Amino acid sequence: MENFDRKGWAVEAKWAQVVLAVSLCIASIRFSVAYCSYLYGIFALFAGVHYWISKKNDQPFFPQINNIGLSILGMGLFYGSLMLSAVVLLDRQSVKMVWDMFLFCIPFFAFWFIASVFDTEKGFKIGLLTACFILCIHGITSPTMGRMQSFFKHPNAFGVYFELTLPLLGYWLVKAKAWKKLMWGAAILLSVYCLWKTESRGAILSLAGAAVLSGVVCVLGMIRQRRAFSGKKVVFIFLLTSVCVLGGISGVVTVNEQRVSSKQQEFFSKWPLDQRLIVQYEKLGGERAGMVIASWHMWENHKIWGIGMSRWGEYYYLPSYHPAGAHEMGHVMPHNMPVYFFSGAGIFGGISYLLFMVLMFINLLKELIKNNDWLMTGAVLIAYIAFSLHGFLDATISNKNTAVIFFSLMGYCLGYCNRKQIGMRRRQ
Repeated sequence: MENFDRKGWAVEAKWAQVVLAVSLCIASIRFSVAYCSYLYGIFALFAGVHYWISKKNDQPFFPQINNIGLSILGMGLFYGSLMLSAVVLLDRQSVKMVWDMFLFCIPFFAFWFIASVFDTEKGFKIGLLTACFILCIHGITSPTMGRMQSFFKHPNAFGVYFELTLPLLGYWLVKAKAWKKLMWGAAILLSVYCLWKTESRGAILSLAGAAVLSGVVCVLGMIRQRRAFSGKKVVFIFLLTSVCVLGGISGVVTVNEQRVSSKQQEFFSKWPLDQRLIVQYEKLGGERAGMVIASWHMWENHKIWGIGMSRWGEYYYLPSYHPAGAHEMGHVMPHNMPVYFFSGAGIFGGISYLLFMVLMFINLLKELIKNNDWLMTGAVLIAYIAFSLHGFLDATISNKNTAVIFFSLMGYCLGYCNRKQIGMRRRQ
C-alpha cells in the first residue's frame, strides 16, 4: 500500500505504526485490570494530535470513504436493544453492564480509523507477532496445575485468542519472504501448542468448522467471479478441508480425554461403546445443555424485555429454573451468546445480536472481495466465523478479554480495505 501524499505528515505516519503496534499488544495482553483504560487513552491522545495536524495542514480529519456503515448499523441495533431492555426494566446494574459491553467496541473504530488514514501494515504485523510471542511464552513458563491461560482470566478465552489470530498468522506466513517466514512459522507452532494446552474444545471445534465454512464461501465467491480452478487447487481445497475436519474432531476427543481423570477413563473403558460415546458427549459440555433449557424457560416467561442482562445468575439458581441434578456453582451466563441475549434482553436483544453478527459478516465479505485477495478473505473469514461459532459454546462478545481483541482485528481489517479503496480512487 502506498503512502498518502500529505504535506508534513511523515512523522505522524511513523507514529501511527507505533501506535497501532502498541495498541494491538495492549488489546491482546491483559497485564492489568484496567488495561483497556490505557488503550482508550492512547486512542484519545492520537486522535487529538491527528486533529491538530490535519487542521494545521488543511487536511480532512476523517477518511474520505466510510466502509463500515453496515457494522455501525448492527452495533446500534444490538447495543441499543440491550440498553432499551435494561432501561425498561429499571435495572441499574444491567444498564452499567450494557454500557461496559458497549465500550468493548471502541477499538473497532480506533483501529479502523488509524488503518484507513495511514499505512500501518508493518505496525500491525509487529503488534500481532509481539503479542503472540509474549502470550505464548508467558503461558508456557507460568507454573500451572491445569489448563494454560497465560494473561487471560480463563483458558477458554486464551483459546478464543488463537482462533482469531492463527488464520492471520497463516496469511502472513504465506505472504512473508525468505527468513521472515521463520518468525511467522515459529509463532504458528507456538500458537498451536498453546491452543492444545488450553484444552479449549470450543476453540478447536470452532476453528475447524470456520476453516471449512470459509473455504466454501471463498470457492463460491471465486466461481461467481469466474476464476479458473486448476486440478491442484481442487486437490488443495479438498485436503485442507479434510485436515480441518479430522484435526478438529481428533483434537476435541484428545483434549476431552485429557480432562477426564485416569481413574474415570479406566472405569468408563469397561462400558459398551455406545454408552461410552454418550458419556463423552455429556462430558463435552458439562451442564451447558441444562443452562440452555433454563434460559429458554426464562425467555418464555419474559419474552419482550428479558430478565435483565445482569440477572441471569440469580434466575438460574432459582428452584423454578435450576435443572434437576445440576451441581456446578457460580455461573453468570449460559455459555451461549444467542441464548444469553434472548433470556437477558428478550426478543429484541436476541434478534439484534443475530442481526449484528450477520451485518458485520456481510460488511467484511463485501470489503474483502473488493480487496481482491482471496487468501486474506479466507483468513479473516475464518477468524470471524470461528468467533461467531464459539459464541454458541461460550462467552465471546460479552467477555472483555475476547471482545476487545475481536473488535480490534475486525476494525483493522476493514480499515486496511478502506485505505486500499481510497488509494484506488486517488489513482483514477
